[in-house]
Amino acid sequence: MNPVTQLIRQLSGIVQGGDKNNPAGAAFIKEAEKAAKEKMDLDIPLRALSGTVFDLETTGFFPQKQDRILSIGGVKIKNNEITDDTFYSFVYYDQPISETIRHLTGIQEEDVLNAPAEADVLTRFFAFAEDDLFIAHHAAHEKGFMQDALWRSFRATFQRRLIDTIFLTKLQPDLRDTAELEACCRYFNIEPAGRHHALHDAKLAAELWIHSVNVMESMGIHTLKDVYRALSR
Repeated sequence: MNPVTQLIRQLSGIVQGGDKNNPAGAAFIKEAEKAAKEKMDLDIPLRALSGTVFDLETTGFFPQKQDRILSIGGVKIKNNEITDDTFYSFVYYDQPISETIRHLTGIQEEDVLNAPAEADVLTRFFAFAEDDLFIAHHAAHEKGFMQDALWRSFRATFQRRLIDTIFLTKLQPDLRDTAELEACCRYFNIEPAGRHHALHDAKLAAELWIHSVNVMESMGIHTLKDVYRALSR
C-alpha cells in the first residue's frame, strides 16, 4: 500500500461521521484532497491509472441556485478493468423534489428524507476513493456540485484531478461531435441500461473510459500528458 493511501485509510478510520462541526471529518477531507492533488499521474500509462468513476444525481443543474446532490455512485477501475468495488448512497434532502427529477431518476422524497447527511456521505465517498484519480462523464456537472458540497459541509476546496471521459471521446473522429453518454456507449456496443441512477451511470462511464483507453493506445496516446497535448492541438 502506498503511503498516501495508508494515510487516507488511517484518517478515515478515526472519522465518526462527516458533520461539518466534526474537526476530524473536515481534516480528513482536506488531507485526502491535498494528497490526491500532489499525486503525480500525468506520466502514468492510462491503463495503469487507479481511478474512481463517479456520478451524481441532483435536484437540478445549478448548485449556485441551491440545487443539491441527491445520490452519489462510484466504481473503481484498476489496470483498465472495472472492479467489484462500488459505492452508492442517497443524500439527505428535506425539500420537495420536482416531478421532472423524480421521473428522470426514480428518486423519491422518502428515499432522501431517511438518507445520511451530505457531509457523512462525502466523508464515506472520499474514504472509498482513497487517492484515486476521479473520472466522470460531463465532469463539469460533478465538479460544480462537489465544489459546492465540500465548501458548504467542510469549508474545503475540491482539488482532485477530475478527468472527463469526453476528453477521450473528443479525440476519436467518430465521436468528436458526440457528447451524450448513451450515444457514446452505443458506439462501443455498451447497453446504456439503468440511466440516471448514479451507480449505473458511473458503471457506464467506466466502460466508456476503458473502451476509449484502448482506442487512445491505438492512436499512440498513452498517458494523460499525451491526452492534454492532443486536445491542445
